[in-house]
Amino acid sequence: KKQYDDLNNFFDKIEKICKAKIIVIPHPKYKSYSSKIKSLNPYFKNRIVNNNYNALPKLSSNCLFFINKHSTAISYPIFFKKPVIHIYSSNYNYQREEWQSLFDLAKSIGHKPIDITNFNKKEILKSLKINKTKYKNFKYNFLTPKNKRLIDIPNYKILNNILNEKEKNY
Repeated sequence: KKQYDDLNNFFDKIEKICKAKIIVIPHPKYKSYSSKIKSLNPYFKNRIVNNNYNALPKLSSNCLFFINKHSTAISYPIFFKKPVIHIYSSNYNYQREEWQSLFDLAKSIGHKPIDITNFNKKEILKSLKINKTKYKNFKYNFLTPKNKRLIDIPNYKILNNILNEKEKNY
């Protein structure tokens, strides 16, 4: 309960600072094929929670910015050149690897994570600036293949080839 209270307070402050509404898009394991289900997570107060499977790709291009704890969803703001506010809570005990990964991810695009329980407007506004060089490096290091011949091959075929190669070697 304390974590969600902290998160909702943070969202309330961000909405005031940015004059925008936060839309929560949950992790895929909380998604629903039915649009009748408003939210599988009751802790976001009256905030919009979009459980649709296509919410992230559908809404990404038109959003002002992203708020990210640590997620592969970071590819969307990188692709659409949108700012990212990386967050953590000093009230939560993270595992060392999770903590390191969170800070490394933020650093890779030129940011420092923001403590949702202790921050100021200046930190938020700084996070809303994009480092184009870092975004470009992230995109080419993590979101595109090194081998340019693979660009037009669907992922499932690439993965299938890798698995077949591994099986041959066993």
